[in-house]
Amino acid sequence: MNIIEIYKKYHLPENLQIHMLRVAACSNLIIDNWKGKEIDKEAIIRVCLLHDMGNMVKIPEDFSKNEEFIKIRKKYFDKFDRMLFRYRKTDYGTL
Repeated sequence: MNIIEIYKKYHLPENLQIHMLRVAACSNLIIDNWKGKEIDKEAIIRVCLLHDMGNMVKIPEDFSKNEEFIKIRKKYFDKFDRMLFRYRKTDYGTL
């Protein structure tokens, strides 16, 4: 499964997708200028493209009327303790 398919499968909001794409672009710039030990560029980029998927739990329940999104968001809460991922405002603002 490629990154776009993962984004679609989990109905990630566009602003979250764009954030992860920007992080990957910044990482790519750093990697291209890296002079240290050899690193796995592809693995780093993949991690950057997926690093904030868990932020689905920070999205307010009334963010979307999309039933599939609501169902997937609920699965995140069911799988991970709801207390661990309580919705809160971050330094980046609300999603």
